[in-house]
Amino acid sequence: VLLEQASAHYFQDEKYRKYSFHMLMSGHMFRTGEQEHHAFRCFTSALHIYRDAQWDELHNHIRSALAAQLYSMGRMALSLQLYAKLVGCRDSPRVSVKSQQKFVNHVLEICNEHFKKALAGADRMVHPLKIRQERIERITQVVRYTKTA
Repeated sequence: VLLEQASAHYFQDEKYRKYSFHMLMSGHMFRTGEQEHHAFRCFTSALHIYRDAQWDELHNHIRSALAAQLYSMGRMALSLQLYAKLVGCRDSPRVSVKSQQKFVNHVLEICNEHFKKALAGADRMVHPLKIRQERIERITQVVRYTKTA
């Protein structure tokens, strides 16, 4: 709680990156303490700051933390949307194949075990025919790697 409150001072001083970093850390601390809603709020606040920034790696990390948080809260439709954006993302070439594999596994698990919620999430996403060819190729690479591992 103190870390989150300290981050508010960074926001007031217009040090938005420091604010976002401390909110991310607060979210991880709340998640460790099983304070699900507080963690969600912190991750969302951190994501808001980096949504238009040039820090793609950090943006993807926050997006992945938020997707995992939503997944653990049972919010499968939103979690599916975030994981789908992370799978094969061109924005950050530094996302490891292992992380991509984890994202694909979560997407498949949501689709298999929570079918209705997955459909609700898919309905909210962009039309599937508009997915870029690079994303499809990256997904194919991850699936091939999963089969060989």
